[in-house]
Amino acid sequence: MIEANDRQFEHMAQKILKAAGGNLYGTVVAVFGLTFKSNTDDLRDSPSVSIIDKLQKHGATVRVYDPTVTGPRHGVPAFVHICNSPLEAAFGAA
Repeated sequence: MIEANDRQFEHMAQKILKAAGGNLYGTVVAVFGLTFKSNTDDLRDSPSVSIIDKLQKHGATVRVYDPTVTGPRHGVPAFVHICNSPLEAAFGAA
C-alpha cells in the first residue's frame, strides 16, 4: 500500500512537471492544503508534503496555504513558504 501511495505522489508531481513544460526551475507552485485531513494540523503522512518534496527536487518554489498551519512546522519540507491567505500563495504562481 505504501508503494502504491508513493507512485501516486510521483505521478502527481510528474503531471505538474509536464504541465509546466518539463521544467520547474524558476516556477512558483501554489499548494492549497497541507495537512493530512481537514480541520486538523496533523502533517503525518500528508500527501501534500510528499508531493511538495518531489516538486522541490524538480526545482519548484512552493508557496502553501492551509488555514490550520500558521508558520514554520516540523514536517514541512525546507524552503516552503507558508502563506497567510490563498491569494498570497497564488501570487506569482504558474
